[in-house]
Amino acid sequence: ALRQTPTIVAPGETRAAEAGAILTVAVSGHAVITTLHAKSCLAAIQRFADCAAMPGAYVYAGRRDNALEDACDNLDVVIHLEKLGGRRYVSGVALLDGVERQAARPRPRLVSLVEVDLDAEGQLVWHCAARAVGDALL
Repeated sequence: ALRQTPTIVAPGETRAAEAGAILTVAVSGHAVITTLHAKSCLAAIQRFADCAAMPGAYVYAGRRDNALEDACDNLDVVIHLEKLGGRRYVSGVALLDGVERQAARPRPRLVSLVEVDLDAEGQLVWHCAARAVGDALL
């Protein structure tokens, strides 16, 4: 597929060792869109790295820290969805900004753009840390 110079590579749901190949595509400079199941934006990027480092994974097998660093350097945005009353909604949007080292292990550095809470009446309350103006994110 990469020889056809795609604009976006969308491999579908990431569940296991295929994350290593998906991450290799992102590291090569291609735009990648994929999904996976996780409880938050932070948990999603950590789970992606765990999958990329599974035994038999392409390039990253057994190298979880390297997978996490490359994912945080080469993927841009994590969007988290939740379900409420049978409907899905965006519950968080975060930019990936590399990793920070804590206790000798890398930890994703996330810049939260949007977080959603439920108020007392069960209505969604959006907390936006940024807004789009033209092509700029302020």
